[in-house]
Amino acid sequence: MSSKMKFVRQFASTAALTITILTLLVVIMTFSRASGVPSFPSRKTWWTKRISDDFHAAGLLSERQIKYASEAGFKSIISLYNYSESESIQQGDTLPSSQRSLEVAQLSGITFAVLPFSATGRYSLSVLNRFTQYADSLTKPILVTSDDSYYSTLYTLLYLVQKTKHRFSNPKFTVNDVVEIGHTYGYNFTEQPTRDFIVMATDDDVLSEDLDPIPSDSLQTYWAAKPITPDWFIAGQVYREHLAEIEASGFKSVINMRKGVIVQPSGDPSQEEVTLLNIHDRTGTYTSVGRQNVQRLLQTRINASKPNAYISNSSLVNYEDRNFGEFGDDVGYNEQLERDFIVTNTNLTYYHFPIGGRYSYNMESFMAFKDTFLEVSKNGPVLVHCRTGYRSAVFTLIIAGYLNCKDSDWAIAKAHRLGYYFTVSGTPAEFNLITDVLDGEPNPECNKSSTVTMTTERIQHSPVVTVNVSRGTVATVNMLVMGVVALVGIVLVIF
Repeated sequence: MSSKMKFVRQFASTAALTITILTLLVVIMTFSRASGVPSFPSRKTWWTKRISDDFHAAGLLSERQIKYASEAGFKSIISLYNYSESESIQQGDTLPSSQRSLEVAQLSGITFAVLPFSATGRYSLSVLNRFTQYADSLTKPILVTSDDSYYSTLYTLLYLVQKTKHRFSNPKFTVNDVVEIGHTYGYNFTEQPTRDFIVMATDDDVLSEDLDPIPSDSLQTYWAAKPITPDWFIAGQVYREHLAEIEASGFKSVINMRKGVIVQPSGDPSQEEVTLLNIHDRTGTYTSVGRQNVQRLLQTRINASKPNAYISNSSLVNYEDRNFGEFGDDVGYNEQLERDFIVTNTNLTYYHFPIGGRYSYNMESFMAFKDTFLEVSKNGPVLVHCRTGYRSAVFTLIIAGYLNCKDSDWAIAKAHRLGYYFTVSGTPAEFNLITDVLDGEPNPECNKSSTVTMTTERIQHSPVVTVNVSRGTVATVNMLVMGVVALVGIVLVIF
C-alpha cells in the first residue's frame, strides 16, 4: 500500500472516530433531555408555570415566594416589572418593591435582575433583546416574573423560539408552541396586539387553530392556579392571604384533597407536612420526635449558615418552626384550620376529599367523590388544591375529561403541558386510573350529544397531542439516525 493511501486511510479512520465520539455524545445528551423528568414544579414552587427545564414563569412574587424559589433550586429571577413600593399582605408577608426584592434575593442566595417594560408599552423588541442578554448570561434554572404572568410567559416563550429556531436537536420551540403553551395556561396569544408582536419577534406567522375555550380574565387574576378547563382549576396549597383574591376572581367552590388531622374511622393521626422556610420537605410529620421539634428542625435545615434575618428581622433563629399562613400548627398542616377560615371568612363553598390511605389513585376513590364532583361543577368555577397540585391534577383531569367527553390522550397531554408526567411505567396507579375512567365506560351524557359536537371537541385537542407526539417522534428519529451514523463510523474505524 502506498504511503498516500496509508495517509488517506489513517485520516479517514481518525475522522470517523471523531464523528463517532461526537455523535454518541449528542445521542446521550438528546436521550437524557428527552427522557429526564424535571424536578419542578416542587412543593414550594407549585405556582410556577413550567415553560422548559430551565425556564418557568410567574406573576408578582411575595417575599416568601422569592425565598421558596431559592430553596426549590432556582438560581436566578428576571422581573419584567419595576415595583416601586412594597405592599403588606396578611400574616407578615409582603409584596416587595423591586429594591426590597433584590435585598430578599441576596439573603436567599439567588440572583435578581429587573428588566422593566419600556415607556412605549408591553410589546417591545428592545425589552426582548435585553431579556435575551439576561437569560443567556444568568445561571439557570431561571424564574421569569411580572405583574401579569401573561407577559412573563409570553417573553419567555419568544426567547426560546429565537434561541432554538436553528437548533438541529430537540427541544425546539416554534410559534405554534408559543400559542399552545400559552393556551395551556389560559392565555390567548392569537389576539391583537400580541399576535403582531409574535410575528415581529419571530418572523413567523401565527397560525389560527381551533383551541378549547380559555378561562375568563377575572379568574386569571389568581395567577398561581392552572386551568384544566374554563371552570376547573388546580393549585397547590393555597395561602391564607390568597383566599379573598380567589373569591373575588369568581371562584365559587374550593375542593381540598389534602389529608385531614386524623384518618376516619380509625382516628389515627394523619397530618401532612407544612411548608417551612429553610427546612427540607419530605422529612416526615411524625418521624422521630416530630418534624417541628426544635432538635429535628435544627437537623433538617437546608442551610445552617443562613442569617436569622432570612426568616424575619425579629427572628431569633434561622428557620421557620410554624407556618400559620398555610394553615400549619405545631405538628404540620391542619386541614381544620383551613376549613374554619374559609367557612368563616369567605362565601366559598368548601369540600374536603382527602387522597391518601384508603382513598388513593383507584376507582374506589373516583366513585366515592364522583357524584359530588359532578354536582359542584354546576355551581360555577372550581379550584381544586392539594399540596403541590399533583393530586388535584389527577382527579381534576379525570372529572373534567369525564364531563367534557375527553379520552386519556387528552388528559395525559394536558398534564404533560402543565409539568405533571403520568406514564404506565413511572406512575402506574395514576396512569391506570386516568385511562380506566376516560377510556372505559363513557359518561352517559356524552351519548346524548351529537356526533358533530363530539368530533369537534376531539379535533380541538388534537394539536396539543400531535405536538407532543411529533416532538417525541422527531427526537426518536434523530437518535436513530445518529445511532446509524455512529455505527458506520465504528465500522470505518475497525476496517
